[in-house]
Amino acid sequence: MLQTLDATIRIPLGVFLFVLGGIDMHVLNYHQKVVFEDLLEMSSGYVLNFTDRTFTEFFRDFGVNIDESKYKTNGLSKAKRLRCFWETEDRLLIIKVLKELIRLSENYKRPEEKIAKAKEVLIELNANSSEKTIDSTETLTEKFSTFSLEHLQKIDLSHDYQTLLIDRIREFERCMNAKCYLSAMILCGSILEALLLETVSKNITIYNKAKSSPKNKDGKPLRIAEWTLNHLIKTAVEVGSLKADVHKFSEHLRDFRNYVHPRAQIAASFNPDQHTCKIAMAVLNASIADLAGERDKC
Repeated sequence: MLQTLDATIRIPLGVFLFVLGGIDMHVLNYHQKVVFEDLLEMSSGYVLNFTDRTFTEFFRDFGVNIDESKYKTNGLSKAKRLRCFWETEDRLLIIKVLKELIRLSENYKRPEEKIAKAKEVLIELNANSSEKTIDSTETLTEKFSTFSLEHLQKIDLSHDYQTLLIDRIREFERCMNAKCYLSAMILCGSILEALLLETVSKNITIYNKAKSSPKNKDGKPLRIAEWTLNHLIKTAVEVGSLKADVHKFSEHLRDFRNYVHPRAQIAASFNPDQHTCKIAMAVLNASIADLAGERDKC
């Protein structure tokens, strides 16, 4: 067993906002959508004063390609793509985007009463289902607070690949001990991506048939080298390689590459601490157990 730091933690109320990212297909209710539609002047198909180029660049800071076909199912306008985004993406990602859109609305001199209503919606979104999220986060971190070399060895990996991943796990532990939390998060994301890439590449036919597998504009599967960690996790959950809670609590791991860039980190207001890293560690441990077929035995 590779032991890591403190075994069990309790997650304070504020921390769940970092990890809340479940598969919520309807994060915004009708009233909340109306508030943001009004604030962002979406009735004409536009969103504030965004051009197509700046709209793409805005979402790129959040690790989102808003020009993907999945956001164009209801039409090509910026307003229709934004509606599709908040109908299909995770709660925390939606909250981060809406928060920044409110800030831009303030710069754009939108009416104060409309900005105030939008801020009230954000408070509602943050407060929703907090108790359930805290409980499930605690369960995950309690069950998967240590790395298991035994589980890792049961995954179909070459000896050299296993050795390299073990070295990265140990480096993650050194970063945690040194309180280098951003480096620890980036390492954790890279380890999970490496494991899933290897799994998908060995079962590519099954994964390509999944609805959530990434496709190009012609509807053909992307090359495995073009898959993001978000693609890997969503598709692995769909085909049953990973359990849904891995997707639910993997928000910042999915964005790990973006946080190498300071601008993206600032845009996401992301400043990981030891609690965030321990949640990330639990997500990675749970994924290792899933891929090894040992999850139900834990």
